[in-house]
Amino acid sequence: MEQGNICCLRQLYQDTISNIAANFDLLVQQAYDRQLEMEQLSVGGAEP
Repeated sequence: MEQGNICCLRQLYQDTISNIAANFDLLVQQAYDRQLEMEQLSVGGAEP
């Protein structure tokens, strides 16, 4: 019975770590995209 709990906790931990990593990657990509967009707007707005 206790071994089953350990396996369940281990799987929960692995799933949680995977979700955190995926969310982090998504946030980094969104921040990068926003930065590129702001740079493009800045360059575009500087042109006559």
